[in-house]
Amino acid sequence: MKQVIISLFLILVTAPLFAQSLPAETSTQKLGKVLFFLDPEAPFNQQPGSVHVSEVDPIFFCVQLNEQDPRFAHVFNALRGLEITLEGEGDPPQKLTGHTRLRNQGVRPNAQGCYIGQVKVPFGVPPGKYKISEIDLLLAPRQSVSLREELSEFAPLGEIEIDSPQHDLDPPILEKIITYTPSEALMHYGGNVASAKVRFRVVTSDSISGIQPDSFHVFFKVFLNGVLIDIVEPLCTPKLSNLYYNCRLYFSRAIPDLKAVTVKFVLDSISLSDRLGHALEINEIKRLKALFEGNLLTYTFRPGKIKKKTYMQLPNEKEDVKWPPVGSPHDEKYEY
Repeated sequence: MKQVIISLFLILVTAPLFAQSLPAETSTQKLGKVLFFLDPEAPFNQQPGSVHVSEVDPIFFCVQLNEQDPRFAHVFNALRGLEITLEGEGDPPQKLTGHTRLRNQGVRPNAQGCYIGQVKVPFGVPPGKYKISEIDLLLAPRQSVSLREELSEFAPLGEIEIDSPQHDLDPPILEKIITYTPSEALMHYGGNVASAKVRFRVVTSDSISGIQPDSFHVFFKVFLNGVLIDIVEPLCTPKLSNLYYNCRLYFSRAIPDLKAVTVKFVLDSISLSDRLGHALEINEIKRLKALFEGNLLTYTFRPGKIKKKTYMQLPNEKEDVKWPPVGSPHDEKYEY
């Protein structure tokens, strides 16, 4: 019974609360307003609403809610704080978040009817306009009410415009490549698969606009016995705000394809761009060599020893297994 009562309470407080329509007599009223300002000590009627700032400026916000709106009837007593989310341009869009102070007990607006909070602007955030995409009313722990669908009922709905601290006209910089895999190694055989694994790091920098995380791409040409068979892209993960990328390349084929061949991976190109769209692509051999101490990053994997099966007696255990076998196990000409 206790569980049923709790479930019914949550349903009353959350889901139906903002699904209903406004009563006809209040249809011309706004649900609230959101204003941004830089000076929390200035008179409220002198605050601009929207702000134009650099990334180092503190940004405060005021959310006013229409307490007469019946949809808020069961919210104010449980309200612990508010959170806003702003989205900038780009795909995916860069996001900023702002919070009021979260309290264990109910919160009330100040004398001007404002719930006051602050927006944190991280270093290297792309310049441009950021508009509100979400307002969340924070209730009990792990409970909130989203006003995403009601944003059109807020007026004014302020925005933030951020300037780059410097005028950025240059693409990111590729500094160097650090490898964690020897340049020559043996193929690894397991089950019916031969495989090779490569690990390396690419060090990058863009101190003004920052690197667009999903813009980073590395490609290797794959050669079997000197013949180009494929171009592959390692999996690269950005670390430390895109100061470097850790990359892993895993290549595998059925053993018959690789038992007697040499596999070579040769760096073909690297590309990336900053958050403003300034792109850099390096595919010339001379520039690729400059990233790796004057050498073109290359990994060579040669045929390794094959693990013998206990039930299979090989003619000479010091020799690599040859492929494909000729004849049959009962034929004198059969070779391994």
